[in-house]
Amino acid sequence: MLGSVFYRAGREKDAAAEWDAAIATDPANPGTYRLVAAVLAENRLLDRAAEVYRRGRRGTGDGDLFTLELAQLLGSTMNYSGATAEYLRWLAKNPSQLSFVQSRLSQMTGRDDARTAATDVIRAALGDRGDLSLLQLLAWLAMEGKKYEEAFDVYRKIDALAGAHGNELYQFAARAAGEKAYDVAARAYQEAIVAPLPSSRMPYAKYGYAAAVRDLQAEADTFASPVRGTPATEAVPLYGGAVRLFRKIIEDYPQTEFSARSWYQIGLIQSEKFGDREGAVVSLRHVIEEAGAPPPCATTRHS
Repeated sequence: MLGSVFYRAGREKDAAAEWDAAIATDPANPGTYRLVAAVLAENRLLDRAAEVYRRGRRGTGDGDLFTLELAQLLGSTMNYSGATAEYLRWLAKNPSQLSFVQSRLSQMTGRDDARTAATDVIRAALGDRGDLSLLQLLAWLAMEGKKYEEAFDVYRKIDALAGAHGNELYQFAARAAGEKAYDVAARAYQEAIVAPLPSSRMPYAKYGYAAAVRDLQAEADTFASPVRGTPATEAVPLYGGAVRLFRKIIEDYPQTEFSARSWYQIGLIQSEKFGDREGAVVSLRHVIEEAGAPPPCATTRHS
């Protein structure tokens, strides 16, 4: 407290002497360093507070002390590499807290420079090792920066290392499609299907792949003709790939929600892109047939 009074009076040397004296009272006690570092942080001496924590590691002989405190301080001073290194130190000791580390990193990785620094530190720590936690952090950072190709490469490694049989690729594909990265999503769905995925997940992946191809073709349609739309005669080959994929789902999974949804998508394409209203009506009738009879509606009496 006396050191803080001196500092606010402009007597920095006297303040530093008092803080050193405080540490000297019990240099083997972690609480001593926490107390002094907290006072320094209150006075916005963040770099000095970080140095007190490092001094505490040396003084106590415990190199893993003050990890979260240091990470927070370093992030506040825009030392993003240092902050990331501390979070990795924490993760190494607490491997089940990956989501916690991600939430802490997310406080700074909204900035491009912070995200780049964090990525570099994680890549250096990973090296040639197969560390799932570090790979998952790397993939998450790539997704945060909308670097979908990078994320795809990392998810390939995660899927192989975890023995996930395409499940990690499938989940990545769904996220990429949700963020409108349809090209990467389509390729990820393909690789998940080829892996192959467990049979219970296969129809989801095939439908996701067909939908990603449809959206990819819709992007090409918009780019080619942003105002008038593509003429029906040109739309047939443009959207034909998606229609063929939806028809294959109908063939492979008849009388299921996937065949019903596929008929619905075909009907929309026929109506909106091909100008084939009659064909669309037929396809949409199949939706009802494939989905089965609707549940009975409860009757409501009106006064």
